[in-house]
Amino acid sequence: MAMTGLVKDELSRVTVLKPCCRKAEVSTLLRFAGGLHLAGGRIVVEAELDTGAAARRLRKDVSEVFGHACGLTRSTCRLRLSLVMVT
Repeated sequence: MAMTGLVKDELSRVTVLKPCCRKAEVSTLLRFAGGLHLAGGRIVVEAELDTGAAARRLRKDVSEVFGHACGLTRSTCRLRLSLVMVT
């Protein structure tokens, strides 16, 4: 595993307790690894992450901090987190 992979893995395991910090982390991950799409009249937020730990952490934080359920799908080498928001 490359050094970048090791750092990403380590950071995904750090416990963040303050709600403001968790919101900032989710916002940053969605900003740099995600995108918005319209599908069937709904807004879909997707993020592609290269470690399973980061994808699971983002799914957990979105659910706990914002109250939205997410799904994870696996592509060939990345995990995709999908969040559907009803408008």
